[in-house]
Formats: sequence, C-alpha cells, structure tokens
Amino acid sequence: MTFTNEYPSVLEPQDKSLSFDDSKHPSEDVKRSIALTVSPNPASDLVHITYPTEADQLAQIEIYDAKGVLVFQQKLNHHGLLEVNTKDWKEGLYLLRLMADGIQMGNGKFTIVRY
Repeated sequence: MTFTNEYPSVLEPQDKSLSFDDSKHPSEDVKRSIALTVSPNPASDLVHITYPTEADQLAQIEIYDAKGVLVFQQKLNHHGLLEVNTKDWKEGLYLLRLMADGIQMGNGKFTIVRY
C-alpha cells in the first residue's frame, strides 16, 4: 500500500513570494521585548508609561482590566512618555501591551488603588 500526500503541508507557505518585513518595527529582532516602565505603581489618578522613542508612530499601547476587557488604547506619539488618566477607573490589576503591526512588542502591569 502506497500513501501519497495530495494535500499541501500546513507548515509550508504556498506563496513563496511572501516575506515578513520587519523594517517597520522598532527593534531588529521582533521577538525581543521592548522595555516599558509604569509609574507610580500602585497608581491612583494618573499613570505614566515610558517607552523607547523608537516606538513612536509605529506602535500603540493597549490596557486591559483583570477580566481582559480593553479599557484604553492609544497610538504612540508622545516622545517616550504617555500619561493615562485613571481617575474614573475601578480599583484592581491592569495589564498593558505595546503592539506594533499586530505583534506584541512589550508588556507590563500596574494596580489602581484608592487611598
């Protein structure tokens, strides 16, 4: 009995002309994480997010609450510092992602606490 593979392999690209162009990304190695700093942490009314200025115009920040609901999204154009007003946000844990062309380039977390 002889078996033949009539179907193309899922792992092999069918269109060999497709290539990934990472020239739009702020780092040469898109798998490397970009450092983000969140302060103060815990926060109350305002969060400062610092990121490399190379990410300006190329990426966006997304912030999710502990349930995974997107609560904030902003394209980066702030010269390495983004201030987010959290005055009306609920207390709890928040996760943030730095995204560029649908690829997560960095992440962080912070907590909102009311004193």
